[in-house]
Amino acid sequence: MDILARARVTRRPRLTRVRLAGARLVAVGLVVAGLVGIAGCGGGSPAAVGTGGGSVPAQLRFDAATVDGGRLSGASLAGRPAVLWFWAPWCPICRGEAPEIARAQKKFGDKVQFVGIAGLGTVAEMRKFVADTGLGTFPHAVDDHGALWASFGVDEQPALSFITADGQVKTLQGLLSEAELNMYTERLVTS
Repeated sequence: MDILARARVTRRPRLTRVRLAGARLVAVGLVVAGLVGIAGCGGGSPAAVGTGGGSVPAQLRFDAATVDGGRLSGASLAGRPAVLWFWAPWCPICRGEAPEIARAQKKFGDKVQFVGIAGLGTVAEMRKFVADTGLGTFPHAVDDHGALWASFGVDEQPALSFITADGQVKTLQGLLSEAELNMYTERLVTS
């Protein structure tokens, strides 16, 4: 057998092994992608899963402890307008915004569910913040690991997410004026 023939013989099995390994890699990738799709993982798109009374947007698929020791299911917010306020107990801007949030909740609370999403502090600090600012009239979820903040694209406080009854989410980071807060909340009521 000449050298070229020998090279072809030795290369063919390697080429087949490479193709086989590549095919296995592609197959594993497709299986993983399929499982991720079935599991409902997503980057926050309003893809919905049926749950008894309606659909729950991906971002509302959470269960969290509340500052007052209770539990909050994000699914309970589905199907109605909601305002989520992301705050930290040590944040002076959040403390300054608290009276505006309280007034908006008082004005729209019968039509829009307000929820605080507290992060970047201890539960004791969060509880004190709620008591000091008089915001105990609506629930405040404890987001001690930042998962809720991340799912809404929040990386600074304060921030607000406005959620329509059909699950569309608009997140605004930074301080809003009271007029802007009322305008966005009013849009939830009229949409």
